[in-house]
Amino acid sequence: MRPCPPYPPGVYLKPGELHIAKRPSLIETVLGSCLAVAFYCPSMRCGALCHAMLPSGDGVDYKYVDASINHMVHVLRQHGMVESDVVAKLFGGSDMFDVARDSGPARFAVGAENIKMARAVLRRHRIDIKRTDVGGVYGRKLLFFSDTGQIFVKKLNRKAVDADLILLNAGVNKHG
Repeated sequence: MRPCPPYPPGVYLKPGELHIAKRPSLIETVLGSCLAVAFYCPSMRCGALCHAMLPSGDGVDYKYVDASINHMVHVLRQHGMVESDVVAKLFGGSDMFDVARDSGPARFAVGAENIKMARAVLRRHRIDIKRTDVGGVYGRKLLFFSDTGQIFVKKLNRKAVDADLILLNAGVNKHG
């Protein structure tokens, strides 16, 4: 059952973006090998979500897992968050590309490295991960309700997405 408070227009996160919601917000994103880290603080009834593309980088760009998590922790601390109160959840980190999967141990598994980095940074901040839906070979669409911490996940089947694209490109309306 979806929460029913009046939500302002939703926030859609693109890769490399994050959103810290101080008021009730519906935050959406779509993930493949990218990783979303969600924070919810029940005592403050606020949340944050990032959509990070790579494990680590220059320390200030939100396209990196470590920079995104560090920034969310910093801002929420300024607003009174205590790490032990935070509910953290991880999503995404898929291995989306068949070619890369078959190229042997020399390839860089972005999704797996994103997951590994998130776990390490959260461990450093002493924030427990309460829930995960990570890895696999499919994308995910997320709907995050910042004031309740609820997250709805829809797994995206690559074959279904490809079939829709083929049908659209052929000018065929599959619904009749």
